[in-house]
Amino acid sequence: MDRETESFEKKYKALFEAAPDGVAFVDSEGIIREVNQKACDFLECNREDLVGVPLIEQPFYSGEDREDFLERAERVFQGESVPSTTYEVETKEGEKRHIEMNNSIIKKDDDFKGLVLIARDVTERKKSEKKLRESERRYRELFESTNVGIVVHGSEGEIISVN
Repeated sequence: MDRETESFEKKYKALFEAAPDGVAFVDSEGIIREVNQKACDFLECNREDLVGVPLIEQPFYSGEDREDFLERAERVFQGESVPSTTYEVETKEGEKRHIEMNNSIIKKDDDFKGLVLIARDVTERKKSEKKLRESERRYRELFESTNVGIVVHGSEGEIISVN
């Protein structure tokens, strides 16, 4: 291996491992060939649990999310670009996590060679969204059920809402 190639490979590996999201390379046969440590961390597993295993055999997806994941994977392997989506996954230790999954198809001379999967752990964001929805529901319930009339005015005196 020449120096330029070796330098490029070192930079690539450093970037791959420093990525803030989980990254996996999947070959044209659907086999996971490489994952970074971030992916292993949020799935609470080792590289050996992922590398060399077909993507569709991964145990992390269940129920409707598994069906959707498999359907999207099929479309990607047929060369279709699919938008990002969020899945609930179960880690090796049984914890429920939410990931936002993106993919990028790898082609050479218009031939499908594989794909790059990028998974962002959005569990905390999902928890915050759920708390906000619950808070809004409680506010609305209180606002609508109180025995006192409430009128909310804007800064110009306009009526914003009334119970």
